[in-house]
Amino acid sequence: VIPAAWLLLPKVDAPDRKTLLIQSEVEPVELWIARVPKDKVDLVVMPEYAYTRAPASALASPHSPASLAKVVSAPVVFGAVEGEYGSADFFNVAAVVDSNGELLGTFPKQRPVPLMADGRPGQRRQVFPVEQGILGVAVCYDFDGPEVAAWLARHDATVFVDLTFDAMEWGHIQHVNHEQILRLRAVENDRWIVRCASSGRSEVIDPHGVPSHEGIEIGQRGYATLPFGNRNSFALGGQLHFLGPACAAATLLFVLLRLVRFVQRRSRTPAKRQAVTPGEIPAP
Repeated sequence: VIPAAWLLLPKVDAPDRKTLLIQSEVEPVELWIARVPKDKVDLVVMPEYAYTRAPASALASPHSPASLAKVVSAPVVFGAVEGEYGSADFFNVAAVVDSNGELLGTFPKQRPVPLMADGRPGQRRQVFPVEQGILGVAVCYDFDGPEVAAWLARHDATVFVDLTFDAMEWGHIQHVNHEQILRLRAVENDRWIVRCASSGRSEVIDPHGVPSHEGIEIGQRGYATLPFGNRNSFALGGQLHFLGPACAAATLLFVLLRLVRFVQRRSRTPAKRQAVTPGEIPAP
């Protein structure tokens, strides 16, 4: 039954927009901004922590996201921080500038990675309406679970934008696993996802969870221009995200009740008496 549900997914229309993705972990992102083609696109995305300083500081640099936005006439989404990077009070954010290079706002990471210096949890959310669609922006671990993606879809995001930092030293399997998770979010919410990672794979995922054939592979550095689309459909899968925690809680409660009943039955069962043959002294 579950595989047959694939037939119920709505048809994916041909993508009608283009995004420029810049993947870099070692080299400063400004070097790639100077190198990328200045052709017209609809969206530019850079990785999480593309800058470890404030968005205003990043926009003031010579080869900045603002200058790139003006040249390609498109919004630019890039990783930055609010506060002092590495301190106890900083926020890991995705910054969004419009095609004129003006800062539209930031989206703070809602789910910092546990046990890592990844900033404080964000306390605000928003989507970013631009000419090219309504951007539902989130940062890395935010998309590992379904709740943030469902919120973005519920607030009219027509395309998801994911900024990710996956250090190469974390290994190939981690990169592949993180890449696969995004495909679930695409199917659940019937949305295109534009994913830009620090060390791969940067790609576009269609609403059926199928990744783009072209992309920037794991371990590579560079840029790619890929097609994407917008969707404004209602997706039931994303809105049922609460079922996961609910089923986990119900399963735990069921196991605990069964354990209690097992202990109660054991306590009511009389101990078996040891069989004694005639003339034999029973053991104490």
